Amino acid sequence: MKRALLLVVAAVGLIALAANQTAELIKSLRGQMSAERQRLELMVKSLPDGVIMVDEHDQVFVINPAARQLLHLPPDTPVSTRYLQDTLGFYPFDLVRGWQAKEGAIVREEIQVWERILHSMVSPVIQASR
Repeated sequence: MKRALLLVVAAVGLIALAANQTAELIKSLRGQMSAERQRLELMVKSLPDGVIMVDEHDQVFVINPAARQLLHLPPDTPVSTRYLQDTLGFYPFDLVRGWQAKEGAIVREEIQVWERILHSMVSPVIQASR
């Protein structure tokens, strides 16, 4: 009976050790991912070219300061697909709807926004797992 109890205690100890090591590993990985995300956000924010990214539901989830400046947007103004359509006169991401059929192509377009002619390049970001 004592031996069985010792085996149970040892097993519980090993499980607790494994759980603690797993928790520490997860914490470390989350820290690494957070640091990577911050570096990527800083890179996009620092680009001199305007960058706008939308998700698969056409919701804007990234717009950097250069894009805001080109579109005359204050830093905190929300940007929606509707705003892009109204401002630009068309929705630029419609240009790549059939992009998968000719994979590798980048759609280049000149558009006039207020008094400026902007040279835009539109291409989807495709995840390798898709």
